[in-house]
Amino acid sequence: PTDDLLFIGAATEAYRRNHPEAEVVHGRSANVEQLIRSGSGMGRGEIWAHMSASDDPMKAGILLGDGEVLQLERIYRELRLRLKPHLTLNGCESGLMNPVRRKKPAGDNADSAAVDLTDFDGLPMGFLFAGARSVVSTLWTVFDISAALLMDRYQLEMAKDGATPAGALRRASQWLRKEIRNGAELQAAGEALLGRVPEEWAREHPREMEHCRRVLAREAEEHPEDPPFSRPIHWASHFVTGWSWGSVES
Repeated sequence: PTDDLLFIGAATEAYRRNHPEAEVVHGRSANVEQLIRSGSGMGRGEIWAHMSASDDPMKAGILLGDGEVLQLERIYRELRLRLKPHLTLNGCESGLMNPVRRKKPAGDNADSAAVDLTDFDGLPMGFLFAGARSVVSTLWTVFDISAALLMDRYQLEMAKDGATPAGALRRASQWLRKEIRNGAELQAAGEALLGRVPEEWAREHPREMEHCRRVLAREAEEHPEDPPFSRPIHWASHFVTGWSWGSVES
């Protein structure tokens, strides 16, 4: 993620600690060429960054840490996910798909201005075309802290025996909505995530860590007795496209 997604940035480092076997590319080190090269050997994939839909579906894209945008058009042309990974696109509007329309052929008896709906296109379709087995993506603009907590819990659920993407996402959504019942429990959940950030990274990024703790404290104060993430805007944003009920070990 870019420098303004500080809680999600910390969550990527917590992921690194939980998955020492993973290749984690964080911040400005991330670029389009590196992601495309890594695709052929990707067994599971997590992309946490700014993302956006577009009126032209081929221009939908992912803003990587170095400032370059990986657009859907290039995903179709160049990305090859040969190991059929389960993939997560944790960013704003990453799952929005716009209808691709074309004018009816000349000579058609219908109104010449009419159009046919031919297909829906967006980032999930591009990654499925590239070889992904399933894609978790979002329907709207997500919040830094709730998206980080939701996806962190999703990864914990995915690590369980017999986990499926749809089942893991459902349990993670229920946890965010029902089990963080007040500000104190939010504080505890956030601190548990930050506590898994490697000490070396935390020492090198004190601003990011302090920001995350300020966000936690502010949210906790605003929800002393009520669940902070009960609204669907926090827990219903993510959904699965593709082979959603297949075991991750299949």
